[in-house]
Amino acid sequence: MSLADTLNRKLWGDMSTGHFIGMVIGCCVALLVMCFLGSTIIGWLLAAAMCYLIAHLFHNSHKQKVILGAVTCLLIVIIGGAEIGPSAMQTFEDDYEKVDTDYFHDVTVTYDDALGTLTVTTEFGDDLKGYTPAIGYSNVSMIVYGGVYTETLLRDMELFDISSKTYTFTDWDTSKLHYFTLVLAEDSDGKLMAKEGSVGFTDGCITDDSGSRISWIGAAYATAFFGAIFFIITLGSWFFRSRMKKTRKKLEEQGRLYPQGYGRCAKCGAIVLPGEVECRKCGTYIDRPDEMKPNKVDYFRCTNCGAEVPAMAEVCPKCGATFTEEETEVIHADGSVTIEESLTCPDCGASVPPGSDGVRICPKCGKRFQE
Repeated sequence: MSLADTLNRKLWGDMSTGHFIGMVIGCCVALLVMCFLGSTIIGWLLAAAMCYLIAHLFHNSHKQKVILGAVTCLLIVIIGGAEIGPSAMQTFEDDYEKVDTDYFHDVTVTYDDALGTLTVTTEFGDDLKGYTPAIGYSNVSMIVYGGVYTETLLRDMELFDISSKTYTFTDWDTSKLHYFTLVLAEDSDGKLMAKEGSVGFTDGCITDDSGSRISWIGAAYATAFFGAIFFIITLGSWFFRSRMKKTRKKLEEQGRLYPQGYGRCAKCGAIVLPGEVECRKCGTYIDRPDEMKPNKVDYFRCTNCGAEVPAMAEVCPKCGATFTEEETEVIHADGSVTIEESLTCPDCGASVPPGSDGVRICPKCGKRFQE
């Protein structure tokens, strides 16, 4: 094996063209899912599962899957931080009006650069169900593939009465991106609590270069979840496969399971159990591997073809030869070989071949008798 082949096997797990294609497809599918659904944990989970499943369908090794996961994580960070996030920021700059809801409509946002104040004006319907129209806001902590993640949840936001249909915000941090929400609220112990009718909008014109920072933070956040899910699946698969291989090896050593490749009939594909020399479905002779033979019961060796023959058989299951000789060579489970004579059944007169432990069983009537 050349040095290049050795390095390929060590670094890539003996990668073939099919393996490489599987990795490329898995990576591309994961990136597409992230671009469309990457703002939620469902998207991260789906992207990781699809990436692993495609690699698995192309029979990539676990080492190749690890490489695939690392490369995909890197691309998710770069695409989310350098492309999706900035594109979302550009969209936020024009995001001052939202589609009308059942309660709020004609929302306008005005920002005064000189005073650093922001004024929100809205109209609302007549039927507010007895609730108070209110507005609240929170700083945006990160932009995750276009999705806005705020520092404060809606239920924890401080809300302000906007019954006058306008509210002006002053004395705030103008270097950050802010998320605003209009809700119907009720008074609870002197504090407005959001109930329903929420409509949110983001004001992006008051941000500076921090917008790119929160885009990279969001991309890294999504990547961390994707990577954790992908590598947990990969590690779990490797662990269970390793355990299955150890269990199979133990069963093979105990003679309770055939070695790989010997568990099915070569002709019809039916499952063959250890010790069977003839397929129960199609009758084809089963050529057992040598490591399975010493653990089984006594058997004959056909003098015509050398196949294993069950102790009471009169016809070879492989070549069809009929056993008519009075003396038969018997190979015992412990490896010893004896020449034993066939006896006549006292009940039906049939020829009875040698048995184990001195007990003979008539193949015709089933009578048992000692030698």
